[in-house]
Amino acid sequence: MHIITFLKENWLNLALVVVGASAIIVYLLQKRSEERAAATKVILQIDQIEKNIAALKAKRSLDNISVYKIPAILEHSSWEECGYQFYKSMGRDDIRLIDDFFACAAELEKSRFAICNSLEIAWKHKDAELQARIAEILLRKENNGYNDDINTFISLFNPRPDIFTANLPIDILIENLNKFQVLSGTTAYKSLQNISYRK
Repeated sequence: MHIITFLKENWLNLALVVVGASAIIVYLLQKRSEERAAATKVILQIDQIEKNIAALKAKRSLDNISVYKIPAILEHSSWEECGYQFYKSMGRDDIRLIDDFFACAAELEKSRFAICNSLEIAWKHKDAELQARIAEILLRKENNGYNDDINTFISLFNPRPDIFTANLPIDILIENLNKFQVLSGTTAYKSLQNISYRK
């Protein structure tokens, strides 16, 4: 009898407690879901970075063209974007390991981008040089024999990819490749994996 009377007199307070408790539960579940999604995003990016770097390391020799064909190593850092969410749930050493991984990936991307950028500039200059030389041959020749000179020049000039090279960025890229440490298989990677949707 007392319980029924208590419920009748305090139903509004009890309803507020139930609503408040359910709101807290929903909030905690949402935070957990956001953290799992962020960890999954970071893991996927780590896997992609390692795949791209493995492809780069598999090249017998690193030249401009082989580096140009490799996809971007790090366009944006998921770790920088959402890594703060894991500071409570991961150890300091694991966080430092992931920080170092993404810092090295950023340096590799900077070198790759510099090589690609210098290649594009070199190709523009090479084409301008080619066009200038063809114009020079055309201006010098008054007879019909200029086609042979142009074709000879093009056949000598075009197949030479080593005419314009980006040696400094390639040297830096190789140096950073030697420093690169794979993250998968480490405790840091496993910690992220435990938080993520990928098990």
